[in-house]
Amino acid sequence: MPLPIIPPGLEARATADRTALLAQLDAGGKQADVLASEGRFLQMLHGMLERAKNGIANVINAVLKPSDRLTSPQDWGITRQATSPISTSIDEYDGPSGKGWGCRQEIEIAGVVWYRMEWVENPEGRPLVEWTEVP
Repeated sequence: MPLPIIPPGLEARATADRTALLAQLDAGGKQADVLASEGRFLQMLHGMLERAKNGIANVINAVLKPSDRLTSPQDWGITRQATSPISTSIDEYDGPSGKGWGCRQEIEIAGVVWYRMEWVENPEGRPLVEWTEVP
């Protein structure tokens, strides 16, 4: 597996996007509120028409929600940037040890797709994934 080629500027933007979303979701226990209300953690689609590529900023549709969800992140007061060169989503799971959620980011650079995954609520003990090439 080749080492990721994530330019420093894109890495900084990816970290800023992730930090901004995680701060909103953890602030005041927002994810706990969603779980109590809906029985599931809030999910967020990356909101772009296509995967982020080569550092070009794409417009983000901040009101998109998974088709099986009644509420969107916007309904819960979560705000997103208007554009980003990184695809960022919030994923959830329901495993034998409990429910969890985390932040996934993706970018395609020169035809190679890279992703990283940070689990925040993680009763299954799923691993942190630093920038890794998608097989």
